[in-house]
Amino acid sequence: MGPIRCAIAAQGTRGDFQPVLSLGLGLVRAGHVVKFFANPGHCKMAAEFGLESAACNIEIKDFLATERGMKAMETGDILMVMSAADYDDDVDLGVDYGEIFVKEMLGFKADVLIWTGLMGGEVMRFREHTNFTVPEIIASYQPHCIPTNHITPVHMQRLELEPGQPLMLTWVLEAQAGAANGFTQSQELEKQGKELFIFHSPQSSYEGYFNHEEHPTPKLLAYSPGWWPEYDDWPKGGYLITGNWKISKEEQEAQAKKGSTLFNAGSQHEACTKFIEAGEKPVYIGWGSMMVYSKAAEVTLPLVQDQVARMSEKIEAHSDALAQVRKVLEIQLQQQQQQSKELHLQEAKPGVSRPKSLQDEMSSLTECIASAEGAILHLAPKLLKAAAEAKARQEELMSAAQSLQAAVGQNAE
Repeated sequence: MGPIRCAIAAQGTRGDFQPVLSLGLGLVRAGHVVKFFANPGHCKMAAEFGLESAACNIEIKDFLATERGMKAMETGDILMVMSAADYDDDVDLGVDYGEIFVKEMLGFKADVLIWTGLMGGEVMRFREHTNFTVPEIIASYQPHCIPTNHITPVHMQRLELEPGQPLMLTWVLEAQAGAANGFTQSQELEKQGKELFIFHSPQSSYEGYFNHEEHPTPKLLAYSPGWWPEYDDWPKGGYLITGNWKISKEEQEAQAKKGSTLFNAGSQHEACTKFIEAGEKPVYIGWGSMMVYSKAAEVTLPLVQDQVARMSEKIEAHSDALAQVRKVLEIQLQQQQQQSKELHLQEAKPGVSRPKSLQDEMSSLTECIASAEGAILHLAPKLLKAAAEAKARQEELMSAAQSLQAAVGQNAE
């Protein structure tokens, strides 16, 4: 079998593209031909690795910097805002990227198309034009693409179900929404006298969600099964959990030697390097594309910084007070032990005894000191640990506040 011509279509921020870039590099090493269909920023990344690409979608970073983009991040609904027309910005959403994608794909003559979710509209246009003659594979970085009663689909995560309703209902509702949308599109095609497309049928919507074993478009799930194992109610076929798609350290270093700045430059890289070198190897937890903007950030940022500063002062004051209390109690305990020794020596002399009231007082004081000592031994390590953790958290908040301030500054520019 000769080289396979692989078209890889992706949209989003860097976190959406870098995994499929790794996939493309692997396919090239295996002897296949790869071309990316993405936004201009992603095409630039592909070019740094010597891979062919075609720009056929909006530059997502430019969109997020606009008024509607900021509103999209504030509401958490990019798709809704992209369809709006009441924003005064420079992004032309009237460009027919579907037509551009179809043209570029026809020129490449792909043997297989691998695509991520944000390219679904362009892929549907290509299917219609070619009558689904090019095999497809869907790439997903999370398990929210296969129906289960354990999690909801991405677009239904904000839907509040009534008590007792199963999560599977959210998948049924999403499938129904897809079927209704397909039916509307079919009506439009019929009005125009065009041939109806099979993927617009309600049956196709059902098959896409609830018949993975026989669906013509399998899924590659690019994450570790150790992090997210398959669910017990998932279908028996139609998908494959592959593990993470990562660009190796060796590949990153090789690119840096060629002059690339993708992996070894910028303020975030410098801050991350210093953090790693400052202590033991950290545990990395990432949430992918998490750009958030709110007009309230400009008002709340100074308040957050002030609160962080106050927290720092309280932590230091509590730590100092705890140390002083412990020191005083230790001195009192030493004094009590010394007094106890002296009293024992007095009792040992013939004919000498302590007054009963003094004995009672010493016994009560001894119990108090013992109780205080026990409290110190039990609570002090926990309080000191809590203070240290709170101080570390304060430093993290300061770093986050600085990042937020920088983001606000960039948006203002």
